[in-house]
Amino acid sequence: MAALLPAAAGCAVRSVAPIPEWSNPGCSRIEDNAVTDREKWKRIQNLRQLWLDRCGHPYPDPAVCRIDSEALRSSEYCVKKCVEVSGIYEDSAIFEHLTDEVHGMCRDGATLILLVHGFNHSYPEAHRAYKGTRQQVHNQYPDRKFAFLEVYWDGYYGDPFAIWPLAQCSSKWAGLGLRNLLRRLNPGIPVRVITHSRGAAVICSALWNTPMRGKPEEDRLYGEAQKALPPPVLPTIRIGLLAPAIRAADFECYFDRGKAQFCSHDRIVLGINSDDAALTAGGLSWLAGTSLGCSPAQFKSSVAPLLNRGGTRAFAVDFSGSAFHAFTDYVLRDSFEEQFLPLLLDDQGASAVSAFLP
Repeated sequence: MAALLPAAAGCAVRSVAPIPEWSNPGCSRIEDNAVTDREKWKRIQNLRQLWLDRCGHPYPDPAVCRIDSEALRSSEYCVKKCVEVSGIYEDSAIFEHLTDEVHGMCRDGATLILLVHGFNHSYPEAHRAYKGTRQQVHNQYPDRKFAFLEVYWDGYYGDPFAIWPLAQCSSKWAGLGLRNLLRRLNPGIPVRVITHSRGAAVICSALWNTPMRGKPEEDRLYGEAQKALPPPVLPTIRIGLLAPAIRAADFECYFDRGKAQFCSHDRIVLGINSDDAALTAGGLSWLAGTSLGCSPAQFKSSVAPLLNRGGTRAFAVDFSGSAFHAFTDYVLRDSFEEQFLPLLLDDQGASAVSAFLP
């Protein structure tokens, strides 16, 4: 598999960015437009979007600063390099503005739900998966107040063999970008997270100092960035990981959270599917780095004992019975409605569902 990557990478990889002409790759028309959709959703009181590039930098509001697609390509898909030459880009200002909007959405006591997609998602695929997730939450909890933050990160799009090593790197930097936002939130806001696939790495990187090792120089820069940006203190957060495309080892540094280590996350819920063809990777999940999402044994032997040492409670929900890896497929499953969401959102849900897979 590794031998195929260099040959495939040049022609089969596309970055994912909020550029209109990039929104529907390979299609004859633009059905979903990342720019106009963002303007439309801004008019909805309880929904906002955060776009992050491969380095974890936030994209500016397109109403304020439009991104030229050719300039972005020449900047190697780093929006900060692309825009800061004009003197109008400041990532802290973008994060501060979005933080104010999130606080406004949650002013009436609404629970904030973060949605984080996986790798190899075009904008329309992530957009529709988020829409389906929001509809499921509202259907299951019609009397609850929720606010949603949709996180779009550059998990690339195209040939999964070529994309995977790039997405592994991008996901951890996107996590640090998300951390930059989460550190600014009022710690009293109840936060719930729903990720899919490699989106699990994004939230892990955002909340604790997992190494997610790569090349030596990259590891050095990533470690320095972690030290400069301590993890957020969010005592009321709960984390839900659907088909997490990560290793059990990514939880080994769970307690490396600085001051945040003294605030146990309430619940961490994993949706595990031993039949997911993308996660099992033809029996090579251990090599691909996706083994946790398809291994009940790893959850029981490694992750649950580690997390349950403190005040956190770890749960696994059985999603076996389908080989499909699509985000939308997971949120439409009975297991999502009957077990995963109650564990994540109910105050009393944890007592009604077994802590471990059968």
